Amino acid sequence: MKREKWLLLLPVVPFLLGLLFRYKELYFWLQTPEKFFFEGRPLFTSYDGYHYAKQALDFATGKVQDIFSISLLGVLEGFLAKVFGVYPENVDLYLTPILASLVAFPVFYYWHKLGMPVVGFFGALTAALSPVYLIRTSIVRFDTDSLNLTLPMLAALTFLMSVKARPKLGVVFFLSSWIVLFLYEWWYKGHTYITASMIAAYLLFLVLEVLFNKRSRVVGSVYLGSTLLLLVALVIYKKINPIGLALYAVERAKAWTMGLEQADTGFLPNANKAVIELKKASLQGLADYTVGYEFTLLLSIVGLLLLLIVKFRYMIPMLPVLAMGVLSFFGAVRFSMYLAPFLGMGLGFLYYATLWLVSRYIEVYEVKKTFKFLKVLYFFVIMLITLPWITFIELRTLPKLTVQATKGYVELGKNSPPDAYVLDWWDYGFAINYLSDRNVFHASSFEDLKSLFIAKAYLSSNQEEAFNIINAVSTGVVWDVMQEPADAKKVEKEIRQGRRLKEFPFPVYWSFNIDLSFKFGWVSYFGSWDFEAKEGSKHPVVSVYGCKTMARNIFRCDKGIFDFNRGVYIKNEEERIPIKAVFMKDDKSGKTSVLPYRRLSGIYVIVVKKGEKLARYIMDEVAFRSAFVQMYILRNYDKRYFELVYDDFPFFVAYRVKSLKEVMAEQK
Repeated sequence: MKREKWLLLLPVVPFLLGLLFRYKELYFWLQTPEKFFFEGRPLFTSYDGYHYAKQALDFATGKVQDIFSISLLGVLEGFLAKVFGVYPENVDLYLTPILASLVAFPVFYYWHKLGMPVVGFFGALTAALSPVYLIRTSIVRFDTDSLNLTLPMLAALTFLMSVKARPKLGVVFFLSSWIVLFLYEWWYKGHTYITASMIAAYLLFLVLEVLFNKRSRVVGSVYLGSTLLLLVALVIYKKINPIGLALYAVERAKAWTMGLEQADTGFLPNANKAVIELKKASLQGLADYTVGYEFTLLLSIVGLLLLLIVKFRYMIPMLPVLAMGVLSFFGAVRFSMYLAPFLGMGLGFLYYATLWLVSRYIEVYEVKKTFKFLKVLYFFVIMLITLPWITFIELRTLPKLTVQATKGYVELGKNSPPDAYVLDWWDYGFAINYLSDRNVFHASSFEDLKSLFIAKAYLSSNQEEAFNIINAVSTGVVWDVMQEPADAKKVEKEIRQGRRLKEFPFPVYWSFNIDLSFKFGWVSYFGSWDFEAKEGSKHPVVSVYGCKTMARNIFRCDKGIFDFNRGVYIKNEEERIPIKAVFMKDDKSGKTSVLPYRRLSGIYVIVVKKGEKLARYIMDEVAFRSAFVQMYILRNYDKRYFELVYDDFPFFVAYRVKSLKEVMAEQK
């Protein structure tokens, strides 16, 4: 099969399918553009997309002087945005699907070179079309994941070709491998330990080639020596500590996997608990992310283990990628995107293994035509057990922010001082920085004390306390928290009481968007964190949809039945929860009416009427008293400390935090 030239076109199939399954989402978006485009700009489907878009915009506008200070992704999309005169997200709408689907080519050609194109084909198929990879490289995802699988696989291919190609071409591939590694290091900035592991794999591959392959002995020795020299030069030039780098890689692996199972360390919570993509998946869950069915996953693993045994030497250049994929068995389900191509390779190798077994027990030459037919038939059988789950995928990639929230952040940027800081939850830090062009307190991830105190401001039942906490975050007082729980609790108490107040060093705005209501359970967990008890509690705000009238004051909704006559929420047949009070707010008139029930405990129901639409929420008392619910949902705020500057509930609400001088003047 290796000699058939038409086989070189096989990777075009998974490449085109990759484009199809990603671009079909664009068709869905274009049916209702008002939900997915803001002023002609598509909305991002990842929070990190705003980070890279800011890099791209800065590059396009000439703000970036050193192109190596930002990711290659930002440089590439910034260049294209400048060439076509559009925003970076308009470029990414089309570019990410193309970049992501390119993975089919290096995966296929690797195994084609080794005479096993079917292994390469199924590896390319699952690499380009695994659900986890489709999700992480969807339209306007604007993330490094679009080439994070392709570049390591391309590096492995160039490693292989450096010893398998003719001598002159081998030199070209040897040099190409270092160019690919350089591009990967630039692309995936801050992950040098992955690049280092790929170089280590190449060294091991060369050593084994020198020892066991007579044809590659001379060439392999030259490349081995050259690689060692380049590696030494790189270590000296970059001042890299190889041992420290290896230990760091191990620590990162622990953080991605076992970190979720570990107890909270010190007196701070384990923030990784709130990150969905770091959670551990069941075997069926892992199958859903990769090859669709648990049975197919088990078959793939068997084939992969056989492939590792039979072709171990040629698996070495790809081992760093496989190692990242294996992490998904222990946690960090997002890494299953690195596992998917290997599961496909395992299925492909089963094709060869079973055909080899069959050929051992039949007269191949007497039934040559029949056997050829069986090979083709068997190929399509594997296709059938691999592809059904893909054909029925209804991938609905939704933006992280609504059009209205996007507009809110843009308007906040236009109507706030250039040196202003916007306080919001960390998920939206990059979005604020890009859309508002304003500074933020935290972005990308939970940042220890700063994020913890911001959560405490959201959960605070006293808006004066919330003001004091925001002041402590703005002035850096939160860092006065000591390394002992008792000291931390003492400092927190002083902050809440306003005994650590300083003048704000810059203007501060506090924003709320509709997405935050879905995250408030975790925000409240961090906001209620007790330094001494080392625990927090969740107080979610639950949105209620699809309500229909059953009888007077009785409604059936998606979350259950609300009987306002008796003041009870019927969640299911076994669970009936008393209602403590119902708050009904008319946004047009600004009036709020209350239907109280004489109970010591129970849930709160809030219904906000805006035009012809109703927004409904249920929550416990802690959440109801919080600054988040009072200031965002009810717009009930303390005018001594805050000024409402933007109100487009439920999509976006923003306040200006008054300066300490203003607050003191009003108190006098």
